[in-house]
Amino acid sequence: MKKTAIFFVIIAIIIGLSELYLPNNNLYGDDTGGLRLMNILKLFKGVVDFFIQSRRYLAEQVSDTTPQSGDTFDFIVIGAGTAGATIAARLSKIPQVKVLLIEDGTHENLYMNIPFISGLLQKTKINRRYRTKPSNKYCLGIEGNNCVYPTAKVIGGSSTLNYMIASRGNAKDYDSWAEMGNEGWAYKDVLKYFKKLETMDIPELKSDIAYHGTNGPVHITQPEFRTDVVKAFIQASKEMGYPIIDYNGKEEIGFSYLQATIMNGTRMSSNRAYLNPARDRNNLHVTLESTTTKLLIDSSTKRAIGVEFVKHNQIIRVFANKEVIVCAGAIGSPQLLMLSGIGPIKHLIELGINVIQDAPVGENFMDHIAFYGLTWAINTSTSLLPSELLNPFSPYITDFLLKRTGPFTIPGGIEAIGFVNTKHPEKHNGLPDIELLFAGASFKEDYIFPDILDLKKSIRQEWSKYVGTYGWSLASVLIKPKSRGRIILLANDVNVKPEITLNYFNDPNDMKTMIAGLRTALNFGQTKTMQALNSQLVNITYTECNDYEYDSDAYWECALRLMTSTLFHYAGTCKMGAKGDPTAVVDPKLKVIGIQGLRVADASIMPEITSGHLSLPVYMIAEKAADMIKEEWDRNKFFKVTSLLLILSIMISLLQSHEQPPPNWYHRLYGNNMNESKLFNIINLNNKTLNFLEQSQRFRSEEVSDMTPQYNETFDFIVIGAGTAGATIAARLSEISEVKILLIEAGFHETFFMDIPMIAPILSSNSNINWKYKTRPSNKYCLGMKDNSCIFPAGKIIGGSSVLNFMAATRGNAEDYDRWAEMGNEGWAYKDVLKYFKKLETMDIPELKSDIKYHGTNGPVHINHLPSYTPLAEAFLEAGKELGYSELVDYNGKNQIGFSYLQFTIMNGTRMSSNRAYLHPIHNRKNLHVTLQSIVTKVLIDSSTNRSVGVEFTKKDRTIRVFASKEVILCAGAIKSPQLLMLSGIGPAKHLTELGIDVIRDASVGKNLMDHATFYGLTWTSNVSINSQFFNFINPHIKTLPLTSKGEAIGFINTKQPEKRNDLPNIELLFASGPLMEDFILSRLLNYKNPLRQEWKYSDGHDWFLGPILLKPKSRGQIMLLANDINVKPDIVPNYFDNPDDIKTMIAGIRTALSIGHTKAMQAFDSKLSNITYTECNDYEYDSDAYWECVSRIMTSTLFHYSGTCKMGAKEDSTAVVDPKLKVIGIQGLRVADASIMPEITSGHLNIPVYMIAEKAADMIKEEWGFLKKSC
Repeated sequence: MKKTAIFFVIIAIIIGLSELYLPNNNLYGDDTGGLRLMNILKLFKGVVDFFIQSRRYLAEQVSDTTPQSGDTFDFIVIGAGTAGATIAARLSKIPQVKVLLIEDGTHENLYMNIPFISGLLQKTKINRRYRTKPSNKYCLGIEGNNCVYPTAKVIGGSSTLNYMIASRGNAKDYDSWAEMGNEGWAYKDVLKYFKKLETMDIPELKSDIAYHGTNGPVHITQPEFRTDVVKAFIQASKEMGYPIIDYNGKEEIGFSYLQATIMNGTRMSSNRAYLNPARDRNNLHVTLESTTTKLLIDSSTKRAIGVEFVKHNQIIRVFANKEVIVCAGAIGSPQLLMLSGIGPIKHLIELGINVIQDAPVGENFMDHIAFYGLTWAINTSTSLLPSELLNPFSPYITDFLLKRTGPFTIPGGIEAIGFVNTKHPEKHNGLPDIELLFAGASFKEDYIFPDILDLKKSIRQEWSKYVGTYGWSLASVLIKPKSRGRIILLANDVNVKPEITLNYFNDPNDMKTMIAGLRTALNFGQTKTMQALNSQLVNITYTECNDYEYDSDAYWECALRLMTSTLFHYAGTCKMGAKGDPTAVVDPKLKVIGIQGLRVADASIMPEITSGHLSLPVYMIAEKAADMIKEEWDRNKFFKVTSLLLILSIMISLLQSHEQPPPNWYHRLYGNNMNESKLFNIINLNNKTLNFLEQSQRFRSEEVSDMTPQYNETFDFIVIGAGTAGATIAARLSEISEVKILLIEAGFHETFFMDIPMIAPILSSNSNINWKYKTRPSNKYCLGMKDNSCIFPAGKIIGGSSVLNFMAATRGNAEDYDRWAEMGNEGWAYKDVLKYFKKLETMDIPELKSDIKYHGTNGPVHINHLPSYTPLAEAFLEAGKELGYSELVDYNGKNQIGFSYLQFTIMNGTRMSSNRAYLHPIHNRKNLHVTLQSIVTKVLIDSSTNRSVGVEFTKKDRTIRVFASKEVILCAGAIKSPQLLMLSGIGPAKHLTELGIDVIRDASVGKNLMDHATFYGLTWTSNVSINSQFFNFINPHIKTLPLTSKGEAIGFINTKQPEKRNDLPNIELLFASGPLMEDFILSRLLNYKNPLRQEWKYSDGHDWFLGPILLKPKSRGQIMLLANDINVKPDIVPNYFDNPDDIKTMIAGIRTALSIGHTKAMQAFDSKLSNITYTECNDYEYDSDAYWECVSRIMTSTLFHYSGTCKMGAKEDSTAVVDPKLKVIGIQGLRVADASIMPEITSGHLNIPVYMIAEKAADMIKEEWGFLKKSC
């Protein structure tokens, strides 16, 4: 820092001796006179103060440490720049992890944080100063025809070197990323990270919390000091018809004073924003002046295990037991990946580098091209003149040093910015293609732009004629280039700078856009406002362009090829894309494709460059990366949720302290002793929350362990999918102590929080535990859903859909299974399967326990009623009696038709999943091995014998093959099972051949898709206050939390023969109290269109719902592959209502539901049908069949009961995929056991039937291998 003080003293003395008079430039517009001695004394005081502050600033820096060779860390972050500092700081907030941050530069100092002199930093040792490959098409005005490419070599990285311009780009930039297959990167997904990183200090923008953050590490402001010439420029932009906007808000096109990453008049770097506050964390270790030479990658496992770097000529190797995160920038990151064996295979081999992963590293290079050749001279002294700013007789230096005010707070002299669309200048809500950067100065001084850009001598001489000229400049910037460059190595040595090929203007559209931008800039000079300053374009003579008519497109193209250079926005060289994208280096989680434990997080991952400066987008990338890393390694998500519930309960108690507990239906449910003090209730709730935490810990301790099999390891049985069926079968097979079982699951552990029945809708909208399929758009059904496409949830978690479903326990009808048997499926009649229904269950409903003919008493799955019911549920059952259904029916007993309270797979008020029922009790069995987060890519089949021999799966980007000595059992569900069979060569031959899949067995896989279509359009209001909104359920004033279920009762009817009670029902009526149409269900679960959501918004929570469900559909859909890739979701075509009988039956079900609303029992509560307006049905008479058909096609969606796609049938049945033993026909050693095998869908919810299928499958497998009597 002594150098800084000396720097200012020397400048003061030199200029003091050379200047005899006060400066002419009066930027403040007032008297800057006074005694020269007084100015000098103030300057010296400022220098001394600045020196003292700089010492304090150094004391706030993170310490430089040197790791020992062999040291191990949890995370190693390479590069302490914008991204690296952010990620390291965020990860170090987890006290139990150890983070190493490696930086090859040195400490930042306070001198570097003076905004105005940012350009001068590029002449210091903190700049690597790359040079591009010489070209004859661009950079022609630069020495050597190669552009200077600054990048930072200092803690804080380019955030310490840049011009501090804060711009996010355009929302469409990020939406485009998402459309390229980068899920989670749309603007709606990343906006929260832009807000998270920033504290908006601009007064008029602070309140716009929809777009801006108020408590982030990075402060954003506008310099308070403004020249008169920039004020004129903003007025000129209005004259040009552009709005004055917040370009980081709703729209980007328009003009504005510059937003900058500045706080208290000085630069806000990532070091200052993120690392300085974290400097005392013991788990954050930073090593400076450390040059990373390569990543350490285990070539056998393709896993990054550590880093090699050099510090003070010492080679040090450190290791990461979780991840290495590369944040070295769009030049440094690809260089490091290639040096480590990840890159274009041919290029690496040429340099003698061992290839670990062939990848397009270094391709897709992008930059924002800027033209610096437009300057206007003016006739006033109200612009910036750097030589006069440094005059000690002026107040400018002193004001900055003492008060952090004045022109030195302007970042690099840039004062305003504009974004325009040259193709559609009248549009202000689109994507801009040109940025205009305004500087209130000419910047022709030799020691600034000419030197930074390294202009040729002839151009410098031309520019030198205008040194000391007052003026303004406008740089046009191409912000959406179509041209792409590349970076390659020149040697297998990190100290040899790579070859950078820009390819500016390779695409002719870029030149056209740039010329259009230049002409837009020229128009500003002609405005009345700027002409009032007598603005004259400084007409630099470019001799190379003498052959072209001045101001022609050809002339400007020539000038652009001379004077265009970088804006230092390098991006795209480690492109992010979907795993199937051959141009991608990292996936949407920023993981290097094909390498485990390695991510890249910086501007290099951008698939397309954003429409603005890159500093804020890189902060955003880093913030999102940190969250993704935390999420991946977080094993305590449940505690966060329970803590949130506790905090919410306390908040509500404080907010509602003046209110009495609701004097409504809770009295009836829980009695009248609700007069205890609120404090007692809060204490009671908190005690129960702590008890819940204890139970959750016990729950976790009972989970099966996650292991990773060895490559080529052999098991007796391999079960694919740990869902309802897979968990059951694996548990039953593990009863045989001498067999070794592997259970493969794509999801992760279940948590106790997931077992709160009331939150089932939230779980169904959680993409982490839900495959979240979507159906093919249709013009016949799902018309109320976005894109005319239904959401198809499916469980991606241990326990599968038994963790995700609504826990309704129904078997269907005895006739369902008898029909299966009549189709040639011997052993599947109801008399054959009843014993398995009994085997799986423990009936906990007191009045049904004794019915041992139909119910089990010692099975893993507990079945229960709710502890209490709402008055409306009781009225619903009374309504059933009015319709002639006189007795409450046990629909899982002798007869199904009738009305009843719902039976649930619940024990002690919480969900009973297959994981909890079957796997928890055996979590210590040595012969059961479970691998989680493991995506099966295909079943391994020996084509010479047509025998299944094993399974290939990926876990944490590592491909593993395991083998089965006996059988592979596929339990992946009615969507995933057919997908996996087809990817393995079993399916329709023509379809597989079209996708390049080798056909092993031609089979009707994916056909016969069935589902229970459900009509969600009937809701009634009533005079009973049954407010079931979420916040009422966590209200601490209410002692007992009714967090069990909204569904309370059910009815099964036959609309064709309603008088029959022992027949097969064709409609189920599902009753729920409270409005089913709350917005979070609509938007997240069913994905309804906005007009429908608006229609339902009036719901006040005092409603009841009745959903008619088509139990025996005649229509059949299909599932097909869209690609030979397990990660590409299949094409799902449900074909609802293809058969006209289905719509007739659904309408009959609707009319029965409507008649219940008119019963005395329901009218006693003043029930009124919510008359929702469906504009699409306005052409039909209300309540006609045509009207209800129209509404059904809008409001019908799935009940998540997908089945039939691997149909069971006799071997001679051409439509069958598996035989009655569930063996895949024509393939040895392979079975399917899940809902996909159903030849016809059952007349009820599928959870219990799938348990039954699994129990029967386990017995058939045991019997086949002689183990049936040996199982314990």
